[in-house]
Amino acid sequence: MTMDRQAVEAFLIDEAHLIDHKRWRDWQKLFSADAIYWIPSNRLDADPTQHVSFVYDDMELLNERLKRLESEFCFAQAMPSSTLHQISNIAIAPGEQDGEIAVRSNQVIYEYKGNSQRRLEPVNVFPAFCEHVLRRGGNGSWQIRYKKVGLLNCDAEITNLTFLL
Repeated sequence: MTMDRQAVEAFLIDEAHLIDHKRWRDWQKLFSADAIYWIPSNRLDADPTQHVSFVYDDMELLNERLKRLESEFCFAQAMPSSTLHQISNIAIAPGEQDGEIAVRSNQVIYEYKGNSQRRLEPVNVFPAFCEHVLRRGGNGSWQIRYKKVGLLNCDAEITNLTFLL
């Protein structure tokens, strides 16, 4: 079963929908057990095991991140952020390798936070280059084995990344 462009687009849109509607545990289920979720803090693609990243999570760390987000003690999200993802420029690498396909896309992530600290600038915009490696799961559905969100402004001041990209 190959994944055509229309199916890839639907998968990415569904993923964004889960994030935007705060269905984080359903979003987590899209990942394979050995998946990596990476948001580099530089443009060099420096080895995340040797250099600082905004996020470099395996599924255990992602689970901890979600627990914090869901906790009453996530003070940075005491007034929860709302997000809206726009996805474009989807490109699929030709052919499958070992049951996996590589997908690139551009995303613009809008984050709204209506609180007194951000009353003058309640909307942040995060343009990003995204990479997904999708693997066919045991039931034939596709899973995310790797997701990288390369923020265009990764080397600029970013005030708060306590929401999901």
